[in-house]
Amino acid sequence: ARHASRLPAATPPAEPRPLRPRAAAAPALAAAGAAHSALAAAAAPASALVASVAVAASVRAGVRRRWRRQGRPALRAAPLPLEPPAQVLSRAIAGEVRKCSRAPLQSLVGQQFRQGACPFCHGGPKHQSTFIVSVEDGYMRYGCFRRTCGRRGRVEWPAAPDAIREQTPPQAPEEVDWMQWLVEERKIPRDVLENNRVGVSRYLGESALALPYVAGGGVVNVKYRLPGKRFLQRRGAQACLYGVDGLKGKRVVVLVEGEMDKLSVEAGGLEADVGVASVPNGAAAGLLGVLGFGAKEALDAAERIVLATDGDEAGQHCAWMIANTLGMDRCRLVRWRSGCKDANDVLMAHGPAAVREDIAAAAPASDLLAPRPAAVQRPSHARQERRTSIPREDQRLAAENICEQLRKVTHEPLESLVGQSYDGRMLKCPQCGGGERLDRAFSVKVEQGFFLYNCFRGSCGCGGKLDWPREEVQLSVKERQRDVRQALLA
Repeated sequence: ARHASRLPAATPPAEPRPLRPRAAAAPALAAAGAAHSALAAAAAPASALVASVAVAASVRAGVRRRWRRQGRPALRAAPLPLEPPAQVLSRAIAGEVRKCSRAPLQSLVGQQFRQGACPFCHGGPKHQSTFIVSVEDGYMRYGCFRRTCGRRGRVEWPAAPDAIREQTPPQAPEEVDWMQWLVEERKIPRDVLENNRVGVSRYLGESALALPYVAGGGVVNVKYRLPGKRFLQRRGAQACLYGVDGLKGKRVVVLVEGEMDKLSVEAGGLEADVGVASVPNGAAAGLLGVLGFGAKEALDAAERIVLATDGDEAGQHCAWMIANTLGMDRCRLVRWRSGCKDANDVLMAHGPAAVREDIAAAAPASDLLAPRPAAVQRPSHARQERRTSIPREDQRLAAENICEQLRKVTHEPLESLVGQSYDGRMLKCPQCGGGERLDRAFSVKVEQGFFLYNCFRGSCGCGGKLDWPREEVQLSVKERQRDVRQALLA
């Protein structure tokens, strides 16, 4: 209302003008174009963005028309990843669960699996296993913990095709009567199984044979045998000999290569002063890292060690490592009769009496075992002539490296390893580091105050004598002084 007085007065509408010919309209069009150019120049700062967008759109339109005339495909943006169909996603998640367990989904209700790959992001560039699946009754909950993915949800179980559902009758999962298999096929009596606490358990939804490792009166590890000769054990369990508690106070100790062989030797019958134990991981490592829970004391106190390992090359190498560790002079080696590789083969083919006879006929290990197996043969005479020792300026670091490797392998102080040897399959040379392939071809014998070492790599071939690090010498002196004080107090 205040500005109403300032508005111009209303004018009557102008009468329509008659149409003029084109020639007569040219001056008017020119004047209108000039006026439009003047307005555009005045509004240029405000409409610069609009003009640039219009120019870009016209350029894109021109490119599309030109490409269409040339027959090229049109420019299209990459499509966004779409959600997979429900059944496709269900089958993908079920496949990740099946990689962790071969059991059917019905038997996995209530379990979680964390080792799979996300079907959406596939673990990213590093293919990380950040996918978790929880199996419920009739459906599965899933989630990805990658920060850039974070997919979560729920999906039904995958449905089987109608043709397969109609033709395949419902079948129960295959179950194995482990006790019947041990008694009837492996010929192991039930009282031996009860004495060793052998039982049956469920592992990953399957029936499994449970072989408990008892040490110090308690179970420290359990090894499971699943159908198809698959072996699993508890993660992070302590390593020890199978049957270590039965070695205390025994005059004769029989060492075998597997749990089944240990049960077979006991099935053959033992005297009261004979104990049996098995290395936990077969012929690969021998006694390295398994001399805890009183095993070292029992083996040192035994008068005779009988090595009843397998008759193949790996078993002979395991026997050589054990004999070299415990002393070749007090070890005897069992030669199984022809056609049999281990104690269980003899038990199944010839009976318990044959097992006792083969063990009783064991010969001295020094007569049957070569000074060194073929796999770790000492270098030739020409190589020994050109063998060089580690430079003096590097000897201290090399000795510390050897101590660290022995500590990782044995988990025992250096003072307790005096007189033992460790072959080239466990240690790396501190000078060459095993070369490009990181070969473990370094042999060490621990003596009081020094090492005797050899590297069997042809490009290195170092060998000689190294003194213990000063810290280890001081520690050993303190330990001996402590032992003397304890003996005096006793």
